[in-house]
Amino acid sequence: MKGQITLTNLIMLVLTIFVYLILATIMQEQIENTATALLVSPNEYTHLTIIVLRLLPMLLAVAIVMTAFHYAVPRPPNMR
Repeated sequence: MKGQITLTNLIMLVLTIFVYLILATIMQEQIENTATALLVSPNEYTHLTIIVLRLLPMLLAVAIVMTAFHYAVPRPPNMR
């Protein structure tokens, strides 16, 4: 049911955040390793690629928060 966070949705949200926190540390390490490897032989798109890679963890966190709001915000029946 959309429009309210049920206990199951709340538990899943907490678990998702917990898994994100674990994966964020792994992602940060891999992103820094990739950025270092890219800087060894740079081209014109190297800095753009590094910026996009470093934005990925933040964008994933934003997606988790937006999904939680999507389930929490009540909507009229014709907008489901």
